Amino acid sequence: MIVSFGAVNVDLIYSVQNHPEKGETVVCPEYQARIGGKGANQAMAAHLMGAETRFYGAVGQDAFAQMVVEAFDEKQLWSGGLRKSELPTGTASVAVDLDGENRIIVAAGANNACCANDIPDSVLDSDTFVLSQLEVPLEQTYTLFKRAYAGGATTVLSFAPARNISLDILDFVSIIVLNVVEMRQLSQIVGLKGESLDPISLAMELGRHLKKVVVVTLGQEGAFLYSPSAGSYKVSALEIDPVDTTGAGDAFCGIFTAGLDAGDDMQEALKAAAIGSGLTCLKLG
Repeated sequence: MIVSFGAVNVDLIYSVQNHPEKGETVVCPEYQARIGGKGANQAMAAHLMGAETRFYGAVGQDAFAQMVVEAFDEKQLWSGGLRKSELPTGTASVAVDLDGENRIIVAAGANNACCANDIPDSVLDSDTFVLSQLEVPLEQTYTLFKRAYAGGATTVLSFAPARNISLDILDFVSIIVLNVVEMRQLSQIVGLKGESLDPISLAMELGRHLKKVVVVTLGQEGAFLYSPSAGSYKVSALEIDPVDTTGAGDAFCGIFTAGLDAGDDMQEALKAAAIGSGLTCLKLG
């Protein structure tokens, strides 16, 4: 089983020819409203890979909340862990240019009401993978990981969006997934001086330092995994012309965790995640 704890948003997606400069207004013909948020994205990716997935998060009591529930029901993703908050449902404004690159503004709203205590101890055991990010209050993620680790669960932390964290939380993390920018930020937080190292060398150095599995996504270069016990692997990315990179990292995390939950070894899970995250870039949203 996979327990995903994190943010859920309604994304308003705008296709633009170019991103606005300071003080500039950019006009596009229309927008799309899609369900997003790192927690929901990762949960949906794991669910679509066939993993038994439970998502815990928070929504408001507004029309956007109903959109979230309907989207979960349509895809048959369990929504019993959605807390109702007085705060508005989280939203994100996503501008995507002709190269598929995005700029995103997030209003957290009800995501700030996420509560680790909504997750019962009964699902935090050795048969469970707990997947979370840094898009909800850090103290709640810390509380959940501490409980999950104590219960024997495998904890997977997506270090996104990168934030200054208390190093204590890393004591309760089994696997860390990051992109190159996030990896360099975490390396600075833990006191590594790896500015001159290439991404793969830095990933290995970080993994050795933390004594954790470190997975780094490399964009068009694929992905790399370092494990203190299982060695290291690199896989290639799909050769694609991206339409929209939004959610690709989230898809990677969900697919990778689903592979491990299904019994795949780390190299197989890494390869599937690299392929799946590439496929998500072929359409808007």
